[in-house]
Amino acid sequence: MKSKVDIKRSIIMALGVFFTFIFGSVCPPWGTVSQIGVKVLGVLIGWLLFCITDMGLAAASIISLAGMYCTGYCNVSEITAATLGNTMILQIILIFCLCYAFTKSGAAEVIVRWVLSRKFIVGKPMLFTFMFVAALGIMGIVSGQFSIILITIALLQNISQITGLDVKGNWTKSVLIFMVILSGASGSFLYFLAFPAMLRGMFDNSLATIGASVSFAGYMVTVLLIMVFLIAFFMVYASKFLKKDMEKLVGCNVEELQPDEFKKMKVDQIVITVTLFVSCVYPFLIKVFPEAIYNYLNGFGQILFMCVAVGFLCMVRVDNKPLLVVRDAMSNGVSWDVVFATASVLLIAGGLSSEASGFTKWILGMCASFMSSIGIIPVIIIVSILTVFITQFFSNTATCVIMSTVLAPLSIVFFQNGNNVSVFPAMIICGGLSACLIPAGSSQAALMLGSAIFENDIGWTMKKGWFFVAMTMLSCALSGIVVSFVM
Repeated sequence: MKSKVDIKRSIIMALGVFFTFIFGSVCPPWGTVSQIGVKVLGVLIGWLLFCITDMGLAAASIISLAGMYCTGYCNVSEITAATLGNTMILQIILIFCLCYAFTKSGAAEVIVRWVLSRKFIVGKPMLFTFMFVAALGIMGIVSGQFSIILITIALLQNISQITGLDVKGNWTKSVLIFMVILSGASGSFLYFLAFPAMLRGMFDNSLATIGASVSFAGYMVTVLLIMVFLIAFFMVYASKFLKKDMEKLVGCNVEELQPDEFKKMKVDQIVITVTLFVSCVYPFLIKVFPEAIYNYLNGFGQILFMCVAVGFLCMVRVDNKPLLVVRDAMSNGVSWDVVFATASVLLIAGGLSSEASGFTKWILGMCASFMSSIGIIPVIIIVSILTVFITQFFSNTATCVIMSTVLAPLSIVFFQNGNNVSVFPAMIICGGLSACLIPAGSSQAALMLGSAIFENDIGWTMKKGWFFVAMTMLSCALSGIVVSFVM
C-alpha cells in the first residue's frame, strides 16, 4: 500500500515539475494567448498539482515563484515586489496576529458561549446556523473579506471545541466556504469603496454618452437580494445535508455553555475585542470625521492602522503581561502556508490577467461574441454563470474587469430598452468575489483552505464546493432578473 501511495505521489510530483517548468515551452499558444500566457498557465496547473500532495502550500508556492521567473513574465525584483512586498500580504499577517490575540485571550470563546447559550436558539441548530451566518454577513459589510474570514475561522474552532462538533466536519467546512462567498457579496454592498466604485465607474463612463448613470438604489438592492438569496439557499442546503452534523448543537446545556467565568468579559478581552473590531471597520469608521481629518486618516490607511493596533496590544499590559507578543503570534498565530499561498496567487493571477499573457483578450473576445445580440434575461444568466465560473480559476479583479468591459458598452442598449442596468456591476462584483474552490481562486479561498478546518483539503471543495458555486450563480441571476424588471 505504501509503495502505491509513493508511486502516486511521485507521478503527481513529476507532473507538477513538468507543468511548472516544461509545459509552457512545448505547448503552442492559441488565439490571443501568448507563449508567456501558456507558461503562466503551466505554473498554475503545476502549483495545483503540488498543492494536492503532502508537501504543503508554502513549499508548492515557493516552487511556483521559481516557475514564474522561468516564464519570462517577471524578474526576481518584480517577484519580490508582487509577493512578499505586496501590502495585501502585510495586511494578512497583521490580521492573523490580531485574531490570534482575540482567540488566545478567550474573547472569542466568551462571545461564542454567549451566543450559543441564548435560550431562544438552544436546541435549534438551524436557527443558530442562520443567526451565525447572517450576523457575520452583516459584519462583513464593514469589516472586509480577510477580517471576516479569519474571525469566522476563530469562532468555528471555538464552537467545535465547546460543543464537540468535528472541527473538520461538513458543518464547519460548509459554513466556512459559504462565508467566503457571502463575504464577497457583503463586501460589495458599500458602493463607495474603491473596487465597487471602480467597476461602477466603467458603466457610468459608457452610460454618460446618453446622459445616464448606474442607479444607486438598483445597485444596493441587487447586492442585498444576492445576500438574501445566498443565505436562503444555504439554509435549504443545511436542512437537507447538515442535519446529522448539527446533532451536537441540539443537546447543548445552557448552564454548561455559559458558566460564571464566561458570563462577563475580562479587561484584556474587552481591549483586544475593541482593537480588532476598530481595525476591521477602520475605513468605514473614519467617514464620520470632518473632511480634513478624514483625508488624513484615509491616507494613513487601514494597514498602517493595523500596525499601530498590533503595537498597541504589545505595549498594553494587564496583570503585568502584554496583550500580544509578536514573536508568539508570528510563530503560533500566523499561517505561513496561507501567507505564501496568497503571495503566489497574487503573482500567478497577475500574470494570467496581464497584457503580456493575452488571456484577457481571449476571454473578452469569447464573452463579447456571446452577448452582442441577445436579450437581457439570457445576458444576466450568462453573466452570472461566466463570472462565477471564471473567477474560481482566474484573478478576481481581472474577471470583474473583463465582464465589465464587455457589458459596459452593451448596457447602453439595455438601458434604452427600459432595463435597470445597475444590476450588472452588482452581479459582477458579487460573483467575481465568490472564488472558493481552489487556493488560486482568491486570497480568501487560500485563507480558508489553509485553516485547521480544511488543512488544504481541496478534494472536499472540488467535490462539494460546486453546489456553492451553483448557489452563487443562481443568486446573482435571480437578483439581476428581479431588479432589472421591477425597478
